[in-house]
Amino acid sequence: MVVENDKTFTAAPRNFTYDVNVQVGGHTAYTQTGLTHYHHSRWHKLMWWDESAAPLVNLKHNTAYLIATKAVPNYDQSVKIDPQALSAYVTQLKTGMVGPMKIGPVVEYMPTSGGRPDIGPLPSWSVVYILSMDQRAKDMMLAAGDGAASWSIHYRDEKTGQAVRLDNDVNRKISTHGNLNHLGPLPVPRCANNDWNLCKTPYSADAAHQPSLAYLPYLVTGDQYYLEELQFWAAWNPLGTDPGYHGYELGLVRWDQVRGQAWSMRTLGQVAYITPDSDAMKAYWQTQLNNNLDYYNTSFVINNPNNLGAYDGSGAASFDNVQSAPWQDDFLTWSFGYLSELGFTKATPILAWKSKYPVGRMTAPGFCFIEGAAYFLNIRPAPGQPVYKTFADVYTNMYKDNLNLVDDDGHVLKNPLGLKYIDQPCGSQAQADWRSASGPYTWQRGRMTGYSSSPTGFPSNMQPALAVAAASGIPNASLAWTTFMSRSVKPDYSTSPQWAIVPR
Repeated sequence: MVVENDKTFTAAPRNFTYDVNVQVGGHTAYTQTGLTHYHHSRWHKLMWWDESAAPLVNLKHNTAYLIATKAVPNYDQSVKIDPQALSAYVTQLKTGMVGPMKIGPVVEYMPTSGGRPDIGPLPSWSVVYILSMDQRAKDMMLAAGDGAASWSIHYRDEKTGQAVRLDNDVNRKISTHGNLNHLGPLPVPRCANNDWNLCKTPYSADAAHQPSLAYLPYLVTGDQYYLEELQFWAAWNPLGTDPGYHGYELGLVRWDQVRGQAWSMRTLGQVAYITPDSDAMKAYWQTQLNNNLDYYNTSFVINNPNNLGAYDGSGAASFDNVQSAPWQDDFLTWSFGYLSELGFTKATPILAWKSKYPVGRMTAPGFCFIEGAAYFLNIRPAPGQPVYKTFADVYTNMYKDNLNLVDDDGHVLKNPLGLKYIDQPCGSQAQADWRSASGPYTWQRGRMTGYSSSPTGFPSNMQPALAVAAASGIPNASLAWTTFMSRSVKPDYSTSPQWAIVPR
């Protein structure tokens, strides 16, 4: 059963508190007293007509086939899942994280930064399920899929019965930004009586840190609930801004942070791909995806704003960045690669353009791959000035005179002999010795910066981008992958494999 509090145009939305008593076949199947149902959310409960006869079956899908269809990314099937990770799922699911208005293993405050199991092309537990087909991982994945409904992002249009769409004269001006609640039309959440105490929720959604919660559950179950959940999130993603920035009926995500654009494009691609052809929303999602791909093709491929393939804030009404966060940029590169794999051919030239950035950071003359997964890079001399023309220019201006050099824990590196880091040959023992002498830790030769031993570190974030770049056809893409795989320190993906994507 599904219970919803998600009307879009009905006045005075608010939370409701009620008691639940579900009768199935003449007996009580589920009860809960004092359930607070948050505004613009819903909940899902699966019950058997005869619970005592519920089949104890674990349906195992063919992992190699699932990956071969390209419906899911090309996860490294050589990764062996740690049994302790699966045991931990059982413990977690016993801590009250499941049920109506619960969110499973997902982080309550979605904007929380740092490495997390729910952030990645797919969440960690979903990838564990793909690679192990273990029921414990599936239970965790479905708990997250059920919990996705608890966030207040669900806007169902009363006129159509579908998630709100932007392709009509009223809805094209929709925004969910709280500062725009003086404008029309809804669904900016105008809480009943303008009393936000009536709309309090412990959960904060954020496209920039948005996990893929419902796609794989729908793919492996066919449950309509998960499909609609995916559609609700895809509908919500472009709306958190002035309608002019999302292009009104175009539904563009250009205005969001780079990572927000990446995850929004992933979600939009997934919903455009997996929504059945017979669904009334299928053509809409494909149009929304094409609108965005047309924008990126114009902004990147046609206008070619820089030689690096880096997101630089170009394009009308786009998110403006002075520095580059390579890891966020890598998310975006991967998303275009994934869309291309799903068969959306407009993404393919964008992938080729964007692939220049991760490939160049691993192979370009004058740029050392050790810093290829840096937390940030200055890609221009100053705000408002053009992006550097070469990777060598970026590297030289970033690290000359020992500037911007810290270790992974933020310690400033200072060489006791006054030697310059930039003078040490890339990947050499001399370079490793410089780092060892300049900071508190011994540095291994050929180790990349950015928490290279962590399965959620910046090199791990880079891996999916390099994997799809290998299929882009651009020069040195294969060399970039080979260089990346030859680094001396690599993560153990056995507990957190969400970044363990390899070239097809």
